[in-house]
Amino acid sequence: MFRVKSITIARVTACVALLSLVASVSTAQAQGPSAEPSLTLPIKMRSAWILILLFALGMPVPGWASGIWLYDLGAPSMGRAGAGSAASAEDAATAFANPAGMALLDDSGLVAGVAGLFVSSKFRPGPETTESGGGGGDAGGFSPAAGVYYVNRHSETTQWGLTLNSWFGLGLDYDDDWAGRYFTQEADIFTMALTGTVSRRLSDRVSIGGGLSVVYGELSVETAINNALDGLEDGRLDLMSDDIGFGFNAGLMFEVSPQTRMGFTYRSQVDLELDDVLRAHDVGPTLQALLAQAGLAGSVVDLEVVIPQAVSVAAWHRVSDRLVIMGDVGWQDWSEFGRIGISVSSNPPLGLTTPTRYDDTWRVALGAEWALQNQPWKISVGASYDSSPVSTADRTPEFPLDRQIRLSVGLHKHHGKRFDWAVTYTYVDSGTGKINAALGDFTGRIQGVYDPYDVHTLGFHIIK
Repeated sequence: MFRVKSITIARVTACVALLSLVASVSTAQAQGPSAEPSLTLPIKMRSAWILILLFALGMPVPGWASGIWLYDLGAPSMGRAGAGSAASAEDAATAFANPAGMALLDDSGLVAGVAGLFVSSKFRPGPETTESGGGGGDAGGFSPAAGVYYVNRHSETTQWGLTLNSWFGLGLDYDDDWAGRYFTQEADIFTMALTGTVSRRLSDRVSIGGGLSVVYGELSVETAINNALDGLEDGRLDLMSDDIGFGFNAGLMFEVSPQTRMGFTYRSQVDLELDDVLRAHDVGPTLQALLAQAGLAGSVVDLEVVIPQAVSVAAWHRVSDRLVIMGDVGWQDWSEFGRIGISVSSNPPLGLTTPTRYDDTWRVALGAEWALQNQPWKISVGASYDSSPVSTADRTPEFPLDRQIRLSVGLHKHHGKRFDWAVTYTYVDSGTGKINAALGDFTGRIQGVYDPYDVHTLGFHIIK
């Protein structure tokens, strides 16, 4: 098993909801001595509370610090930024990238890889930030990851594969007293997918493939609670949950010529239902009374979150015996990710869908592989660009996704019929994650940029 922190699901500032309730009370108090602060919340106000809670819990497995979507994790194609993976069909990793490519392999095979993700994410508060505490230190850190891919050549026309990996993750862990603590302090998500695939060669040029995935997701989030009304130190709100979801993928491989082929893949969305009892610690008496009166104390929160569907079109071309070039374009349905369903087992039960604003994203990638003359070595390079799923106006510190630029290099050593090995390095420039956000009087405003905001990934891979 491997753990990948995930900020994506990090939009998890459930405390913001609590703070909004407190803000409503303080507003009533400000109206004058005749205004009695009410501890009874009408249904509409409770729905607004839930809406803010979901905004806080707007999951991203991807976004789980710098980005949620993890390309070719554990596979040698990490050395070219994943470029052309849906058309390369060079090893068992094609079982996940494009199952139709298994039909092009000459024999059964195995790929196993480990990787270390070194995330650097330092927030630089701007002049509009209202709370003290600074930028929260380096909210990144180290996360290990891995991937295993196997293909069995059952016959000349039929193959099957099995993969264990993750394609959605990363997260942030700020200092407890940082300026954005009322948005989030920490958000992690652990994901793992077991995928079974099968391929079939329809003709000399056309192959198809598909598979089913079982995805396990685990969410853990923590945020501070502002106890200003009671003159107390901050409290804490946390939530932890897990679930199993299901998805599928399908692929097509078309060989234009012996030197050129095209690959087309589709990966379905995966629905996860995460539920847990909200746990509040060191909460002041005013907030405790509000929660109890609203019927929210001890309530179970159910989140319906979506890992986005994705489409990729790739090309692979052999220029010479030593040089191969490849590339792809892709689309991911992040706008669907923004519509998250939430229900609370309060009295009466509440339910709604959040209107968080995300945009679909686009990706373009180019790569090349160069075999050294009369040597068992192969060098790979690649670069890719992913557009941002969220604008500055909608970006928050729980989920500060921005555009991403990947630059990769790899070194592959061939050992004849025994096995091959490869080492890969990828640098991810995650943009600046510019933020200017405020969700209520008791969260304050957080404004600034992330600098640095990048990821260094080092991988080692065995190919059989």
